[in-house]
Amino acid sequence: MIQGIDPLLYRNHGSDIQKKVQAAQSEAAGLSFEDYLKREIPENLQGTVSSDTFSPVPGKREVLLHIANNPGRRKLYEAAEEFEGYFLEKMFREMKKNIPKGGLIDGGYAEEIFDEMLLTERVGKMAHEMEFGLAESIYSQMQRFTSDR
Repeated sequence: MIQGIDPLLYRNHGSDIQKKVQAAQSEAAGLSFEDYLKREIPENLQGTVSSDTFSPVPGKREVLLHIANNPGRRKLYEAAEEFEGYFLEKMFREMKKNIPKGGLIDGGYAEEIFDEMLLTERVGKMAHEMEFGLAESIYSQMQRFTSDR
C-alpha cells in the first residue's frame, strides 16, 4: 500500500492543502504500487519509463548527434569531457589517499610516478568510454549560454 504525504508537515499552509493530501491518500489507499504507477504514468510511456525519461539532461547519444556537424559544439563538448575527466581524476586521487601503502616491495619514486600516470590514463579512458552524465550535463548547461544552439 502506498503511504501518502504526512498532513502534519503541511498544517501551517491552510486546510486546502490538507484536503488535497487527504484526498490523494484516500484515493491511493486501495491501489497496489503497480496499479498506482499505471495510473500515474501516461499510456505512451508504458514499458519505456526509466530515469532518463524524466531527466532534462540529454544522454551521450543525443549529444553526439547534436554536435555531429558543428565544430563549435564539438569543441564545447570536448571541453565538458575534459572537465569530467579532471573531476574524476581529482575524486580518484582523494579516494586513493585512504588506501594504505603496503606490500612486499617498495618501488619508491618510480612507483609513485607510474601510479600517477596509470591513474590519469584510467580516468581518461573512463571519462571517454563510460557515461557518467557529468559531461552531458555541463554541455547542456553551457549550450544555453552560446549563440550557436
